[in-house]
Amino acid sequence: VTDRDFSLADLSTVYIGHSFEYSSWSKIYTDNNVPYTDERDHRDEQGNFVSAEYNYYDNWFINPTQTRDSIYERVISNRIFVQAQPWDRNGVVGTIDAGVGLDLHTYSQFELDDYLSGHYTKVKKTSYFAYGSVNGKIKKYVDWGANIKFYPSGYRGGDINIGAHLALTGYLRGHPLILEGRLSMDRRSPNYWQENLFSNHYIWSTPLNKENETRFEVKFSVPDFAFEVGGWQGVVSDKIYYGADSNVAQHAGSVSLTSVYARKDFRLGGLHLDNRVLLQWSTDQEVVPVPLLSAFLSYYYEFWVVRDVLRLQIGLDGRYNTRYYAPGYNPALSVYYNQREVEVGNYPYMDAFVMAKWKRMRIFLKYQHVNKGLFGNGEYFSAAGYPLNPGMFKIGISWGFYD
Repeated sequence: VTDRDFSLADLSTVYIGHSFEYSSWSKIYTDNNVPYTDERDHRDEQGNFVSAEYNYYDNWFINPTQTRDSIYERVISNRIFVQAQPWDRNGVVGTIDAGVGLDLHTYSQFELDDYLSGHYTKVKKTSYFAYGSVNGKIKKYVDWGANIKFYPSGYRGGDINIGAHLALTGYLRGHPLILEGRLSMDRRSPNYWQENLFSNHYIWSTPLNKENETRFEVKFSVPDFAFEVGGWQGVVSDKIYYGADSNVAQHAGSVSLTSVYARKDFRLGGLHLDNRVLLQWSTDQEVVPVPLLSAFLSYYYEFWVVRDVLRLQIGLDGRYNTRYYAPGYNPALSVYYNQREVEVGNYPYMDAFVMAKWKRMRIFLKYQHVNKGLFGNGEYFSAAGYPLNPGMFKIGISWGFYD
């Protein structure tokens, strides 16, 4: 149900509905037991890189020469809901939503017993949940809302998510000043594959505790001046993650993550200077690794080539973050894991672009990593062991058709 489905006459309205959703996901992973060479394994006394040969995986439980792992997941969801507009949609209590639902989960993977049965093992689980939310406004000055979703029993029994938000708007010489706050509390079960996996390289069957996360966000913005500052504080206990060996791990205590950001876009005639900066602190970098500083800058000049016909943007985008132990990627599991071998960062990654808007058509030309070999430490990685593009030219066209 969308906003348009409610009464346009601002009358009391109630909707009762049902929704059905079917989703499935599967993955097949294959590889061969062939060693690889790390050309930059370590440095010698002269500071030159020395290569070394390794096997990518330590364990080959099922087949010592090659891998063919497959897993499958399906969710069938049924939901009955009520949506009500008690009075005015823009009133103190604008809309009330409530509903109950049923999720049917099916998981399938190969296990040793399947050698005898001749088919893959299937595990079926059922989750029951109820939810509700309420939203309202006080003229153009206050916007508020709250929501809850609870699983009383079943597969995810005991999971709960509670959220609330409040936005206060004031005006200074006609310019809106907006102060917003959000609070969320989440207790969630581990997903099935974090507790159960049988594959050629990794095997585990480990019950895990529920994660508990509390997060508070606040931001202040002045839209007319393209200015925004904010921050959030999150605390998570019993955090589930993938350790340095790519096996599932659970932190026994609590981890706190603090983030502060600022955005300010300057405009001098046709010159645009867009700036975004983020600072982050984690109390345990081995569990939740984050860089101290991240920044995104976009500087470009925008002008008319032909008035009201063709408009151009020419400029540079830049990204940067300080060095930290960025997660590595494990293709056998399709997950990121918390490696502690190499730090990534302290490299500016820049793109040059030209964007044109001609009537209803948009055309962009971009050369990624235009600064390659010009400056920087030469270590341009987004994840440990996975370099960013060394240089690539891209072209794109977007055409908006009339209805």
